[in-house]
Amino acid sequence: MFVSYAINTLQFFFAWGLLVYFYPPYSLVHMLSLLFGVVMLSLPFTFRLSRAIWLALFVRYDPTWEKK
Repeated sequence: MFVSYAINTLQFFFAWGLLVYFYPPYSLVHMLSLLFGVVMLSLPFTFRLSRAIWLALFVRYDPTWEKK
């Protein structure tokens, strides 16, 4: 869960930076709609990636697991 928070925060900053760069006179509605769209479109990728990172950090690979 914490890994997905970090990934979403990076996505927010990236989307906000693109919004500021390409459309400087943005409003709150533009920003919120862009962030909502980014989150909804990248949700499956974010959860898959965060789960893979979490498993890589905290679960050891055991090649003899099936033999036990």
